[in-house]
Amino acid sequence: MYSLNDIFQLLQYQVSYVLQYFPYILLHFFMLFSIRFVLLVMLSKGIFCLAGSLRKYEFSFLLLMLISSLLVSIFLLVTSRGVFYLGNDFVFLSGVLLGGRRGFPLLMINWLFLSFYIYFESRDVAWVSYMLFDTTIHFLIGLTACGLLYNPLGEYSWGEIFFICLNKIMACVVSAACWLIMMHEEWLPGFNILLFRLVVWPLVSFPVIFLFMFFMKQDACLFTASAAKTR
Repeated sequence: MYSLNDIFQLLQYQVSYVLQYFPYILLHFFMLFSIRFVLLVMLSKGIFCLAGSLRKYEFSFLLLMLISSLLVSIFLLVTSRGVFYLGNDFVFLSGVLLGGRRGFPLLMINWLFLSFYIYFESRDVAWVSYMLFDTTIHFLIGLTACGLLYNPLGEYSWGEIFFICLNKIMACVVSAACWLIMMHEEWLPGFNILLFRLVVWPLVSFPVIFLFMFFMKQDACLFTASAAKTR
């Protein structure tokens, strides 16, 4: 049984693990701002047609962020054998924003990357299954949020953005439970995983998700105003 001091030491270790990748966390925020800027410039030059352009914009934004995160992860894996990957967060958001039909291609891209990663790492079958289950769970939980919060104009309220973050926690809980079942872990290792997923990883995941949804909230207003001018 863990004592309170053991939990604090474990949290300290997990936070230090995340902090060693802090430059790459900042890189993701830089990519968020940069990709959004480029896409909005493309929109202003008429590359996106206004009919149905919000969904195209969301798909393009998520696709480019997923690919960028994949490249960062591959770079770390090849150069330092480090493991840091935010792709599942963008797969989750694809389920929230795009739904099943539009979001599924991003899930497939993530499956392909994970297959490459697993082959590169020579992992066993159980690990392969879990990694694929993990990203699928994030996508399905995102679809659940999409069904509950679907807004054709994309104008999400702050309460809805907060609810989306709570659904991300739900995805982490379900994923951790699947790990325990598939790996036949005892409760102590399982507690370590659950603590990391519920306390430490949200320190990285939530700001990324919140900022992305904030951009979608702001950009939906731009698309609505642009569409109104063309009528």
